[in-house]
Amino acid sequence: MSTQKIHRSAILGSFLNYISFVLNKGTTFVSTIILTRLLTPDDFGLMALGLFLTYLEGLGDFGVGAAYIYQVDADPVTEDRRASTAFYFNLVWASFLSILAYLAAPHVALFFHDSRLEPVFKVMGLIFVLTSLGNLHEARLRKNLQFQQRFIAEVLKSLAKAGVAITLALNGLGVWSLVYGQLAGCVVATLSYWNLSRWCPRWEFDPALCRSLLGYGGQITLMLLMGAFIQNLDYLLVGQAQSAEQLGLYTMAFRLPELVILNICCVISPALFPTYARLQGDLKALQATFLNSTRYIALICFPLGVGTVLITEDFVRLCFTERWLPIIPVMQVLAIYATVFTIGFNAGDIYKALGRPKISNKLSLLNLALAIPALWFAVQFDILTVAWAQVAVTGFISFLRLLITAKFLKLPFGSIAKALTAPTLAVLTMAASLAPLLTLSMAPALRLPLIVMSGALAYSLALMLFQRQLIRETLITLRAFKQGG
Repeated sequence: MSTQKIHRSAILGSFLNYISFVLNKGTTFVSTIILTRLLTPDDFGLMALGLFLTYLEGLGDFGVGAAYIYQVDADPVTEDRRASTAFYFNLVWASFLSILAYLAAPHVALFFHDSRLEPVFKVMGLIFVLTSLGNLHEARLRKNLQFQQRFIAEVLKSLAKAGVAITLALNGLGVWSLVYGQLAGCVVATLSYWNLSRWCPRWEFDPALCRSLLGYGGQITLMLLMGAFIQNLDYLLVGQAQSAEQLGLYTMAFRLPELVILNICCVISPALFPTYARLQGDLKALQATFLNSTRYIALICFPLGVGTVLITEDFVRLCFTERWLPIIPVMQVLAIYATVFTIGFNAGDIYKALGRPKISNKLSLLNLALAIPALWFAVQFDILTVAWAQVAVTGFISFLRLLITAKFLKLPFGSIAKALTAPTLAVLTMAASLAPLLTLSMAPALRLPLIVMSGALAYSLALMLFQRQLIRETLITLRAFKQGG
């Protein structure tokens, strides 16, 4: 596939992932608002602990999905044998993890001082098996840059999860409505991937190919496992040191920053990694793609982050009930954390594409070395202090990620800083222009849409002022893509 076609596929993949993101997270947004009126902070806190298993999805396939994408073979027979080998390894490994989760459930409940967690953890362990049945099918779609099919599966998954959770919550199932909703989403996604990929594993297993997959996949697993642990360390510490209610408040404070900002990473990464992998032999193309992706991520995430900080109070007062008001300052700080996180996440896909996932693992170890004492100290105070600790640690790690990536891509660090300059100036202008609105005495239902519309207009005008060339390049790119250029 030519470089132009790879770029076009990346653009299409990112666009479809974004549409999927809007639909999926829009569904999540609506269902969350409904569920906050049906469930308590305690229910959400209990589910957050059970959901820790879903954050270990990278462990669920031992990285063989990423290894399958990374390893390209011109021989279709070998390629199909590799996929079948990966599928059966996934199934056996995931079954082992589900059994392990079942056996560990009593000890997990004891650690968090809540016996109600034991049955939740046991049932949630089924996620490993349910997900493993569709992992390779999803990886094949990404490897072949078939993002349209992946888009459909993700939308169906989101609709199933929200529909089941709301229905069961209305019937008084409490935390179990969230559990069964999560399982329903996994089942629907797996069935959809099988149907859309049009691929069925053969009855064959090649030990040599499996060893090759595990050699690369082991590093990916370690990277994803440490990443999941880092991203959920705050949940673990809050859940262990404070009450389930406080964890529920902290979890809900994460919902809007996660929905609006952090999920941009989930939208873009599935398209970036296979794109970078295809370009691993072309340094100039890799440099240009990395700088462009960094710039456009900032163009999207910076205004979303600042905007989230500005609308948080009106959003919570309008959409949630009175019992959720304590999350307002926590949500604002976590919006800052989420924005800082997006600056450096792009580097991880570069390390994987260059066959150097060990770099991410070393950075993750450093992250843990900083985060564990910082968060442990912060959790002794309150969840707002925990949020600020997240900002401090993530800011340092994101800067370090970009610095190392510049070295490996042989880029001057100033070129990365330049890619971030226009979005930074534009978002500061936007924030300054919106400041007067925040001082007005106005109902949340009126001020919230006013801030959103005024912010979008101010940001667009600021971009035209500070970076007209950026606007022109974007229009040229979209025009070329539309014309097939």
